[in-house]
Amino acid sequence: MKNSTAKFFQFQKREVKEFFKKAKFRKKIKGLEILLAPSFLDYGRFLAITSRKAGNAPQRNLIRRRLKHIFFEDKLYEKSLDFIVIVSKEAINLNFQELKEILHEIVNIAKKNSQ
Repeated sequence: MKNSTAKFFQFQKREVKEFFKKAKFRKKIKGLEILLAPSFLDYGRFLAITSRKAGNAPQRNLIRRRLKHIFFEDKLYEKSLDFIVIVSKEAINLNFQELKEILHEIVNIAKKNSQ
């Protein structure tokens, strides 16, 4: 299963640099800075960036796993948007449902702005 889902979470270094230049939507909510850009591929991708300042390794890994799970299970890759989520210390204690609501809120706002 890892091989089939891995493509949704892989960015090359040059793609990340290009993404930051071309990000069309940027929003900060509850310690998550979310950047969206139109996808370069036929499907959207997701990258979670967590610094060591955000918490210890198990905390950082937990929030990354939760965000990736929401992205994959809710099929946000079908939206043809690339996501980068920068996690700060305030976001470490968000529960699964709060993260899900935030991501869906951002996607809805981005859709309204693009119309």
